[in-house]
Amino acid sequence: MQKTKRPIIIAGWAAAVALAGCTSPGPRHDAASPSVHPWTDAGFNGRKITTDHFHIFSTLRDHEFEAALPRFLESCYTRYRETLPVDNAPAKKLTTYIFGTRAEWADFTRRQYPERFDIYARIESGGFTENDTAVTFLVTRAGALATLAHEGWHQFLGAECQTFVPPWLNEGLAAYHEAVSFGSNGPDFSPRHNTFRMNTLREAIQRRRILTLREVLTADVGTIIRREGNRAAQEYYAQAWALITFLRHGNQQRHRPAFDRMMRDVADGTFDARVGSAVLRHRGADLSFSEAVLPTYFSANVDELARAYHAHLFYVAGFMRSRPRIQASGASPRHPI
Repeated sequence: MQKTKRPIIIAGWAAAVALAGCTSPGPRHDAASPSVHPWTDAGFNGRKITTDHFHIFSTLRDHEFEAALPRFLESCYTRYRETLPVDNAPAKKLTTYIFGTRAEWADFTRRQYPERFDIYARIESGGFTENDTAVTFLVTRAGALATLAHEGWHQFLGAECQTFVPPWLNEGLAAYHEAVSFGSNGPDFSPRHNTFRMNTLREAIQRRRILTLREVLTADVGTIIRREGNRAAQEYYAQAWALITFLRHGNQQRHRPAFDRMMRDVADGTFDARVGSAVLRHRGADLSFSEAVLPTYFSANVDELARAYHAHLFYVAGFMRSRPRIQASGASPRHPI
Protein backbone atom coordinates (compact mmCIF):
# COMPACT_ATOMS: atom_id res chain seq x y z
CA MET A 1 0.00 0.00 0.00
CA GLN A 2 1.28 3.43 -0.90
CA LYS A 3 2.01 5.67 2.05
CA THR A 4 -0.69 8.27 2.64
CA LYS A 5 0.37 11.74 1.52
CA ARG A 6 -2.20 13.73 3.48
CA PRO A 7 -4.14 13.29 6.71
CA ILE A 8 -6.59 10.40 6.77
CA ILE A 9 -10.11 11.55 5.99
CA ILE A 10 -13.10 9.93 7.65
CA ALA A 11 -16.49 10.47 6.10
CA GLY A 12 -19.78 11.73 7.36
CA TRP A 13 -21.98 8.85 8.46
CA ALA A 14 -25.44 9.97 7.45
CA ALA A 15 -27.52 11.24 4.60
CA ALA A 16 -28.20 14.72 3.35
CA VAL A 17 -29.90 13.78 0.12
CA ALA A 18 -33.17 12.65 -1.39
CA LEU A 19 -33.84 10.41 -4.35
CA ALA A 20 -36.56 12.49 -5.89
CA GLY A 21 -37.52 16.11 -6.23
CA CYS A 22 -35.56 19.08 -7.40
CA THR A 23 -33.74 21.93 -5.72
CA SER A 24 -31.15 23.86 -7.70
CA PRO A 25 -30.13 22.27 -11.00
CA GLY A 26 -26.64 20.84 -10.95
CA PRO A 27 -24.26 20.44 -13.83
CA ARG A 28 -25.32 17.94 -16.44
CA HIS A 29 -22.65 15.51 -17.54
CA ASP A 30 -23.12 13.87 -20.92
CA ALA A 31 -20.42 11.24 -20.88
CA ALA A 32 -19.69 8.25 -22.99
CA SER A 33 -21.38 5.07 -21.81
CA PRO A 34 -19.44 3.52 -18.94
CA SER A 35 -17.73 0.19 -19.45
CA VAL A 36 -18.67 -2.67 -17.12
CA HIS A 37 -16.54 -5.74 -16.42
CA PRO A 38 -16.58 -8.47 -13.76
CA TRP A 39 -14.57 -7.76 -10.62
CA THR A 40 -13.50 -10.86 -8.76
CA ASP A 41 -10.30 -9.70 -7.06
CA ALA A 42 -9.93 -10.34 -3.34
CA GLY A 43 -12.70 -12.92 -3.47
CA PHE A 44 -15.49 -10.47 -4.30
CA ASN A 45 -18.12 -11.15 -6.92
CA GLY A 46 -18.76 -7.66 -8.23
CA ARG A 47 -18.33 -5.30 -11.13
CA LYS A 48 -15.74 -2.75 -12.24
CA ILE A 49 -17.40 0.26 -13.87
CA THR A 50 -15.17 2.73 -15.68
CA THR A 51 -16.33 6.27 -16.50
CA ASP A 52 -14.56 9.39 -17.74
CA HIS A 53 -13.08 10.14 -14.31
CA PHE A 54 -13.77 7.11 -12.09
CA HIS A 55 -13.03 3.44 -11.61
CA ILE A 56 -16.00 2.17 -9.58
CA PHE A 57 -15.75 -1.24 -7.87
CA SER A 58 -19.15 -2.44 -6.71
CA THR A 59 -20.70 -5.43 -4.97
CA LEU A 60 -24.14 -3.80 -4.82
CA ARG A 61 -27.17 -6.06 -5.17
CA ASP A 62 -29.28 -3.00 -5.96
CA HIS A 63 -28.47 -2.92 -9.67
CA GLU A 64 -30.86 -0.06 -10.44
CA PHE A 65 -29.01 2.12 -7.95
CA GLU A 66 -25.65 0.94 -9.24
CA ALA A 67 -26.63 1.91 -12.78
CA ALA A 68 -27.23 5.50 -11.62
CA LEU A 69 -23.80 5.91 -10.03
CA PRO A 70 -21.74 6.77 -13.13
CA ARG A 71 -23.91 9.78 -13.99
CA PHE A 72 -24.08 10.81 -10.35
CA LEU A 73 -20.32 10.68 -9.74
CA GLU A 74 -19.51 12.45 -13.00
CA SER A 75 -21.94 15.24 -12.09
CA CYS A 76 -20.23 15.53 -8.70
CA TYR A 77 -16.87 15.72 -10.45
CA THR A 78 -18.07 18.63 -12.58
CA ARG A 79 -19.27 20.36 -9.42
CA TYR A 80 -15.90 19.85 -7.72
CA ARG A 81 -14.13 21.51 -10.64
CA GLU A 82 -16.42 24.52 -10.26
CA THR A 83 -15.39 24.82 -6.61
CA LEU A 84 -11.68 24.20 -7.26
CA PRO A 85 -10.92 25.66 -10.71
CA VAL A 86 -7.95 23.52 -11.70
CA ASP A 87 -6.73 24.13 -15.25
CA ASN A 88 -4.83 20.93 -15.78
CA ALA A 89 -6.30 17.78 -17.26
CA PRO A 90 -7.15 15.09 -14.68
CA ALA A 91 -4.00 13.28 -13.59
CA LYS A 92 -5.75 9.91 -13.35
CA LYS A 93 -9.12 8.36 -12.67
CA LEU A 94 -10.40 8.29 -9.10
CA THR A 95 -10.99 4.91 -7.48
CA THR A 96 -14.25 4.33 -5.63
CA TYR A 97 -15.28 1.15 -3.84
CA ILE A 98 -18.91 0.70 -2.83
CA PHE A 99 -19.78 -2.52 -1.05
CA GLY A 100 -23.26 -3.94 -0.68
CA THR A 101 -22.80 -4.73 3.01
CA ARG A 102 -20.75 -3.40 5.89
CA ALA A 103 -19.31 -6.90 6.42
CA GLU A 104 -17.79 -6.84 2.91
CA TRP A 105 -16.48 -3.33 3.50
CA ALA A 106 -14.93 -4.34 6.84
CA ASP A 107 -13.30 -7.42 5.31
CA PHE A 108 -11.77 -5.36 2.49
CA THR A 109 -10.67 -2.57 4.84
CA ARG A 110 -9.07 -4.99 7.30
CA ARG A 111 -6.96 -6.50 4.53
CA GLN A 112 -6.08 -3.32 2.64
CA TYR A 113 -5.65 -0.87 5.56
CA PRO A 114 -4.59 -3.00 8.57
CA GLU A 115 -2.62 -0.19 10.24
CA ARG A 116 -5.71 2.00 10.56
CA PHE A 117 -8.45 -0.57 10.76
CA ASP A 118 -9.00 0.08 14.47
CA ILE A 119 -10.03 3.64 13.54
CA TYR A 120 -12.04 2.75 10.45
CA ALA A 121 -13.89 -0.03 12.30
CA ARG A 122 -15.65 2.67 14.33
CA ILE A 123 -17.43 3.96 11.23
CA GLU A 124 -21.08 2.96 11.57
CA SER A 125 -22.19 4.03 8.10
CA GLY A 126 -20.46 5.77 5.23
CA GLY A 127 -16.79 5.24 4.48
CA PHE A 128 -13.38 6.87 4.27
CA THR A 129 -10.87 8.21 1.76
CA GLU A 130 -7.12 7.88 1.52
CA ASN A 131 -5.52 10.02 -1.19
CA ASP A 132 -7.68 9.48 -4.30
CA THR A 133 -9.36 6.22 -3.20
CA ALA A 134 -12.72 6.05 -1.40
CA VAL A 135 -13.96 2.92 0.35
CA THR A 136 -17.69 3.03 1.15
CA PHE A 137 -20.65 0.76 1.82
CA LEU A 138 -24.41 0.94 1.31
CA VAL A 139 -26.84 1.39 4.18
CA THR A 140 -29.51 3.37 2.34
CA ARG A 141 -29.56 4.85 -1.15
CA ALA A 142 -29.71 8.39 0.19
CA GLY A 143 -26.91 7.74 2.64
CA ALA A 144 -24.72 6.23 -0.06
CA LEU A 145 -25.17 9.24 -2.34
CA ALA A 146 -24.25 11.63 0.47
CA THR A 147 -21.19 9.57 1.33
CA LEU A 148 -20.04 9.30 -2.30
CA ALA A 149 -20.44 13.05 -2.83
CA HIS A 150 -18.56 13.77 0.42
CA GLU A 151 -15.76 11.32 -0.26
CA GLY A 152 -15.61 12.29 -3.92
CA TRP A 153 -14.49 15.77 -2.90
CA HIS A 154 -11.64 14.29 -0.85
CA GLN A 155 -10.65 12.08 -3.78
CA PHE A 156 -10.71 14.99 -6.20
CA LEU A 157 -8.66 17.19 -3.89
CA GLY A 158 -6.16 14.41 -3.24
CA ALA A 159 -5.67 13.82 -6.96
CA GLU A 160 -5.64 17.41 -8.21
CA CYS A 161 -4.07 19.42 -5.40
CA GLN A 162 -0.54 19.05 -4.07
CA THR A 163 -0.81 21.88 -1.56
CA PHE A 164 -1.84 21.33 2.07
CA VAL A 165 -5.50 22.21 2.68
CA PRO A 166 -6.51 22.71 6.34
CA PRO A 167 -8.93 20.09 7.66
CA TRP A 168 -11.71 22.61 8.33
CA LEU A 169 -11.66 23.68 4.67
CA ASN A 170 -11.34 20.15 3.32
CA GLU A 171 -14.04 18.65 5.55
CA GLY A 172 -16.27 21.70 5.31
CA LEU A 173 -16.25 21.54 1.51
CA ALA A 174 -16.85 17.78 1.58
CA ALA A 175 -19.96 18.34 3.72
CA TYR A 176 -20.90 21.27 1.47
CA HIS A 177 -21.10 18.93 -1.52
CA GLU A 178 -23.20 16.29 0.27
CA ALA A 179 -26.63 17.85 -0.22
CA VAL A 180 -27.75 16.29 -3.48
CA SER A 181 -31.12 15.16 -4.76
CA PHE A 182 -31.45 12.68 -7.61
CA GLY A 183 -34.61 13.28 -9.62
CA SER A 184 -35.79 12.52 -13.12
CA ASN A 185 -33.34 15.08 -14.53
CA GLY A 186 -30.37 13.65 -12.67
CA PRO A 187 -28.44 15.10 -9.72
CA ASP A 188 -29.36 18.49 -8.26
CA PHE A 189 -27.17 20.22 -5.68
CA SER A 190 -28.35 22.35 -2.75
CA PRO A 191 -25.25 22.84 -0.57
CA ARG A 192 -26.75 25.56 1.64
CA HIS A 193 -29.66 23.30 2.56
CA ASN A 194 -27.88 20.26 3.94
CA THR A 195 -30.70 19.17 6.25
CA PHE A 196 -28.66 16.56 8.09
CA ARG A 197 -25.94 19.05 8.99
CA MET A 198 -28.56 21.68 9.84
CA ASN A 199 -30.31 19.30 12.23
CA THR A 200 -27.01 18.31 13.85
CA LEU A 201 -26.10 21.96 14.26
CA ARG A 202 -29.47 22.69 15.86
CA GLU A 203 -28.99 19.87 18.35
CA ALA A 204 -25.46 21.05 19.16
CA ILE A 205 -26.75 24.55 19.91
CA GLN A 206 -29.52 23.17 22.13
CA ARG A 207 -27.01 20.99 23.99
CA ARG A 208 -24.56 23.91 24.32
CA ARG A 209 -21.89 22.06 22.37
CA ILE A 210 -20.98 24.76 19.86
CA LEU A 211 -17.26 25.03 19.22
CA THR A 212 -15.47 28.34 19.11
CA LEU A 213 -14.20 29.43 15.72
CA ARG A 214 -10.63 28.65 16.84
CA GLU A 215 -11.70 25.12 17.83
CA VAL A 216 -13.26 24.55 14.42
CA LEU A 217 -10.14 25.82 12.68
CA THR A 218 -7.73 23.66 14.68
CA ALA A 219 -9.74 20.45 15.25
CA ASP A 220 -8.68 17.06 13.93
CA VAL A 221 -11.64 14.80 13.24
CA GLY A 222 -9.69 11.59 13.87
CA THR A 223 -8.76 12.83 17.33
CA ILE A 224 -12.37 13.83 17.99
CA ILE A 225 -13.58 10.34 17.09
CA ARG A 226 -11.03 8.63 19.31
CA ARG A 227 -11.65 10.90 22.30
CA GLU A 228 -15.33 11.79 22.07
CA GLY A 229 -16.99 9.46 19.57
CA ASN A 230 -19.13 9.82 16.49
CA ARG A 231 -21.62 12.35 17.83
CA ALA A 232 -18.88 14.89 18.54
CA ALA A 233 -17.46 14.27 15.07
CA GLN A 234 -20.85 14.98 13.51
CA GLU A 235 -21.05 18.23 15.45
CA TYR A 236 -17.67 19.22 14.07
CA TYR A 237 -18.70 18.38 10.49
CA ALA A 238 -21.86 20.45 10.88
CA GLN A 239 -19.92 23.49 12.08
CA ALA A 240 -17.27 23.10 9.37
CA TRP A 241 -20.09 22.96 6.80
CA ALA A 242 -21.65 26.08 8.36
CA LEU A 243 -18.30 27.89 8.15
CA ILE A 244 -18.12 27.21 4.41
CA THR A 245 -21.69 28.44 3.88
CA PHE A 246 -20.83 31.54 5.90
CA LEU A 247 -17.73 32.33 3.86
CA ARG A 248 -19.40 31.60 0.52
CA HIS A 249 -22.96 32.83 1.09
CA GLY A 250 -23.32 34.53 4.48
CA ASN A 251 -23.59 38.23 5.32
CA GLN A 252 -24.97 39.03 1.85
CA GLN A 253 -22.03 37.20 0.22
CA ARG A 254 -19.62 39.74 1.65
CA HIS A 255 -16.80 37.19 1.71
CA ARG A 256 -17.54 35.39 -1.58
CA PRO A 257 -14.86 37.20 -3.65
CA ALA A 258 -12.24 36.38 -1.02
CA PHE A 259 -13.41 32.76 -0.89
CA ASP A 260 -13.16 32.42 -4.66
CA ARG A 261 -9.68 33.95 -4.61
CA MET A 262 -8.64 31.48 -1.92
CA MET A 263 -9.84 28.54 -4.02
CA ARG A 264 -7.98 29.86 -7.06
CA ASP A 265 -4.83 30.01 -4.95
CA VAL A 266 -5.41 26.43 -3.79
CA ALA A 267 -5.82 25.40 -7.43
CA ASP A 268 -2.70 27.15 -8.73
CA GLY A 269 -0.47 26.22 -5.77
CA THR A 270 0.09 29.67 -4.25
CA PHE A 271 -2.11 29.03 -1.19
CA ASP A 272 0.74 27.65 0.96
CA ALA A 273 2.99 30.65 0.37
CA ARG A 274 0.27 33.23 1.08
CA VAL A 275 -0.88 31.63 4.30
CA GLY A 276 2.68 30.85 5.38
CA SER A 277 3.54 34.54 5.05
CA ALA A 278 0.57 35.39 7.26
CA VAL A 279 1.80 32.97 9.92
CA LEU A 280 5.12 34.84 9.99
CA ARG A 281 3.42 38.26 10.10
CA HIS A 282 1.22 37.18 13.03
CA ARG A 283 4.01 35.41 14.90
CA GLY A 284 3.17 37.25 18.12
CA ALA A 285 -0.44 36.09 17.96
CA ASP A 286 0.63 32.42 17.86
CA LEU A 287 -1.53 31.55 14.85
CA SER A 288 -1.39 28.08 13.35
CA PHE A 289 -1.45 27.61 9.58
CA SER A 290 -5.14 26.61 9.71
CA GLU A 291 -6.04 29.72 11.70
CA ALA A 292 -3.98 32.07 9.52
CA VAL A 293 -6.21 31.38 6.50
CA LEU A 294 -8.84 33.81 7.81
CA PRO A 295 -6.68 36.94 8.22
CA THR A 296 -4.92 36.07 4.95
CA TYR A 297 -8.07 36.10 2.84
CA PHE A 298 -11.07 37.38 4.75
CA SER A 299 -10.51 39.93 7.51
CA ALA A 300 -7.78 41.22 9.78
CA ASN A 301 -10.44 41.56 12.48
CA VAL A 302 -10.98 37.90 13.20
CA ASP A 303 -12.87 38.64 16.43
CA GLU A 304 -15.66 40.29 14.43
CA LEU A 305 -15.49 37.52 11.86
CA ALA A 306 -15.99 35.00 14.68
CA ARG A 307 -19.04 36.90 15.97
CA ALA A 308 -20.53 37.01 12.49
CA TYR A 309 -19.88 33.29 12.03
CA HIS A 310 -21.60 32.42 15.30
CA ALA A 311 -24.61 34.55 14.36
CA HIS A 312 -24.69 32.62 11.07
CA LEU A 313 -24.78 29.33 13.01
CA PHE A 314 -27.96 30.37 14.78
CA TYR A 315 -29.46 31.57 11.51
CA VAL A 316 -28.87 28.38 9.49
CA ALA A 317 -30.02 26.28 12.47
CA GLY A 318 -33.36 28.10 12.38
CA PHE A 319 -33.06 30.09 15.61
CA MET A 320 -33.04 33.48 13.83
CA ARG A 321 -35.76 34.57 11.41
CA SER A 322 -33.77 37.21 9.58
CA ARG A 323 -30.34 36.82 8.04
CA PRO A 324 -27.67 38.43 10.25
CA ARG A 325 -25.98 41.53 8.82
CA ILE A 326 -22.69 42.28 10.55
CA GLN A 327 -20.19 44.72 9.08
CA ALA A 328 -16.55 44.10 9.87
CA SER A 329 -14.61 47.19 10.85
CA GLY A 330 -11.29 45.93 9.53
CA ALA A 331 -9.42 46.87 12.72
CA SER A 332 -6.86 44.45 14.04
CA PRO A 333 -8.05 42.40 17.05
CA ARG A 334 -6.12 42.08 20.29
CA HIS A 335 -6.80 38.37 20.52
CA PRO A 336 -7.36 36.81 17.09
CA ILE A 337 -10.10 34.19 16.80
